[in-house]
This record gives sequence, structure tokens and C-alpha cells, in this order.
Amino acid sequence: MILKRKKDIIMKKRLLLILLAAVLLSVALVMTSCGNDSETTAETTPAASVQGTTTDAPVTVNPLLVTAFDKPEEYVTLPELSEIKVSSANVKKEFDAYIAQVLSQLAKTDYQPVAEGTPAKLGDSVNIHYTGRAKDENKTLSEATIKGMTNADDEKGFDLVLGSGNFIPGFEDQLVNAKKGETVTVDVVFPEDYHSEELCGVAILFEVKVNEISRATVTDKNVVTLAVSYTLNGTEANGDIATFLKEHDSKLDMRDMTTLFDEYFDASLLAAAVRNATVYDTFTVDLTLSKEQAADFGYETELSLTATLKVKSVTVYPEALTDEDVKSYTGGEYTTVKDFNDYINQYYTVNETYSVIVETVKYAEIPADVYQALYQGYYDSSIYEQLGDISKYTEEELAEYLTDAVKKTADEFASKNATAEWKDRMLMGYLQKKVGFVLTEELYQKELKEIYDYYVANQYYMLLYYGISSMELFEEFFGRETLEFQFINNAVLDLVAERVTLVD
Repeated sequence: MILKRKKDIIMKKRLLLILLAAVLLSVALVMTSCGNDSETTAETTPAASVQGTTTDAPVTVNPLLVTAFDKPEEYVTLPELSEIKVSSANVKKEFDAYIAQVLSQLAKTDYQPVAEGTPAKLGDSVNIHYTGRAKDENKTLSEATIKGMTNADDEKGFDLVLGSGNFIPGFEDQLVNAKKGETVTVDVVFPEDYHSEELCGVAILFEVKVNEISRATVTDKNVVTLAVSYTLNGTEANGDIATFLKEHDSKLDMRDMTTLFDEYFDASLLAAAVRNATVYDTFTVDLTLSKEQAADFGYETELSLTATLKVKSVTVYPEALTDEDVKSYTGGEYTTVKDFNDYINQYYTVNETYSVIVETVKYAEIPADVYQALYQGYYDSSIYEQLGDISKYTEEELAEYLTDAVKKTADEFASKNATAEWKDRMLMGYLQKKVGFVLTEELYQKELKEIYDYYVANQYYMLLYYGISSMELFEEFFGRETLEFQFINNAVLDLVAERVTLVD
């Protein structure tokens, strides 16, 4: 996931799901147009995406929160915001976990250029330019086919891992032992079932220029993926133990000496065998399962295993983010580590703040008439989702389709969401008054354009499906009140997070 300040892709993807659910589930709710519950609305959009105006004096809540919600302070009990304590340790924990996730996504195969004069071997990555021609000089090939057998015009060349099987059989093997700067004539015959009929079974000569050779070698800073097979007491493992062990891809983290098999094997034994190996190297290591470990697989005595290990990949993880990493990861939205870290920290501060508030807040009983109005809206929504437009049914058909099971589903859905909706609106109305936020028309239009532009770029087919061809239709489809409520939530929660007290 990529978090982006003001253009938070994750927030807007989640918002899309919320809004679609609200629109597609329902006939219009009687007293509200948004079907969020109290545990989803703020959680999905904790980062501020609106900066509005604030005042020191109490303000009137925006109109969408007024009907039946005009005095949230009469129903919500919450300490002063400055008295609410938010754990900075919890924020840091979430922050660190997210940064670790980013670093893992930036991991790459640890290919490094080999020394001059070093011949290529299986597992190496070679950068090549190639040009092919028919081996039989009397064989005529189309211009398109000839063009497809060369990359001479590509300045970057092509990176090919020898032994990967990405090229036709025989091609990669003939580059083994080639050296940087050499040109190798590769003699291959295209498979009889090749996708281009013109080349099926045809012998082709490729002139291949080796521009660079790179090799991934296991060090103590790598995570290694191994293809593992085992023999047990001299015979191939089978049964339960085979299910667990045979040809299982194991990750061996050389940084902290851990594997997927920590419960059974000493990682240092595997590490000693793997260290300095390269991609596609194969070797064996002797291992022993104790009597207690072997019992997990139905054996009564200790087991001697011979593991055959093949290195599939050698990955290096960056130890810390760089400005270049941030630019690449965020598509240029952020250009420095500091700015990116500040946003991530703010994001999780808001998340933690909201979690503490939800655990702390107390509500008075929902007024009966408000509950009934919300309940009926959700009940009708559930019936509509289950049966569609019931106005098209005759009385006899409706009696047949409107079963006890359908009614029970609708009742459970309405009972849960009516109170949750009320609590959500009351809490957000209360917090909005506390921070004195007002969503101006100018800011509303700015946010509307931004989110519409996002959907045009990322959800075009959804818009096309629903016939949304303009920002005006987009607003009409989702409803202004729904959009306003979402924008207000974002801004209010951000302002609230600035007023709570962070504690260690």
C-alpha cells in the first residue's frame, strides 16, 4: 500500500468501496445518505485531505449533520481533547511496521557486476543485444519476424538470467562461459509448437553481444530462497514428512539466521552451506530430526535427513530509505525521506487517536424516533439488496419472496447499522464542533475535483459502467452529503490529533 498526503490512494480506494456500498445497497436512507458504521468511517480515512477554517468560538455543524444531530454534545461524553492520552509507542510500532513493509517492497535481487574476464555461468544475469537470421540461407522470413528477432535498436539491451528458461531451449545454455564484450553465435531450433507458425521448427542463428555479466552471491545481508528436497535415511522422504519437506521453498534470512524450519533445523547449518553460493547453485547438507521432532511425523526414532538445496534467488533489502527510494515508491509525490516519514507518522497518529477516542467515548441512548428512521432506511436497503425493487412484485409474489429469512437478515443488518450510524454521526459532529472546522465551498470543490480526477485515472471502467462522464454526474451519483461527510471526517480527525496529548 502507498500512503499519499492529500492524494491518499488507499483512502480513496476505500472511499470508493464505502460510497459504492452506500449507493448500490440502498434506496435512500430517510435521515442520512451515508451508510458508514462507527468502526469504518474514520478508520478508513484517518489522514487529513481537507484544510478548512477553524474558529475559537463554537460553530454550527455543517447542514448534513444537523437533522436530528444538531446537538451532539447532549449525547456524547468525552474528556477534553487535551486530556486524551495517545501512546506514542503504539504510533511508532505502526510506523516502524509500515516502513519495514516499504523496505521489503524495495527489495531486489542482489546482482553485482563480475570481475573483468569472468565467464558467465547459470544463474548469472547477462545484458545482451541480439540479431537473428535463418540458418538456411534459402529460407525466407517476413520482415515482421526478422524485426522481432533483434533488439539492436534498444540502447538498454535485454537482461537475461541464464537458466531461467525465458528464452527458447538451448539459447541460454550457449551463453554459459561467454565473457563481457564477446559476441557469441547461438544456434537454436524453434519448437514445433512455437506461437509464431513461421518459426515453428526453423533453425535460427543469433549473433549475441554480451554487454555485462552480473552475479548474485549469498552474503550475510541477504534473504535466500531455496528449493529443497530431502532423502530420509537414504530413501526419498514420503508421507506426512514429505508433505512438509519435499520440494518446499524455504526462505533463509542470513541477517538474523532464521528460516521457515526454525522449529526443526538449526539455521546456521543451512547458512554455512549457502554462504557464498550463487543463484542456481545446488548442494547438500546433512540434518537430523530428534526423536521428539520426528514424532510430529509419526516416527518413533530420530531421523537422518539429507537436504538437497538449490538457490533460487538472492535478495537484498535496503537497510534504510533514501530520497531516491521515496521518489520511486511514491511516484514523485514525495521527494525526501523526511517529508515521507512526517506523513506516515501523521497517518498513524490519527489512526491511534481515533482508536483511543472510540474506546473512551460514552453515548446517551439513541432517541427512539431517530433510531426508527435510521433502522427503516437500513431495513429497506437490505430488502432491496436481497430482492431488488419490490414494487415490481405482485402481492402474491411479495408474500412468497419476503420470507422470514429475508426479514431476519434485514432486521440484523438494520439493527447493527442504525445505532452505529448514529454514534458515528454524533461523534463526528461533536468533534467537528470541538475543533471548530467548517468545510467551505471552495475546499469542497477542490476535494471533489481531486477525488473525481483520481477515479478517472484509476477507476475509469467503473465510471463508464455507471455512465459517469463528468464531475457533476459523479457528485450526483454518490451524493453531495456523502462526499461532504467523508471530507469533513478527514479534516476533523487530523485537527483532533493535533490537540490530544502524546505520551510515552
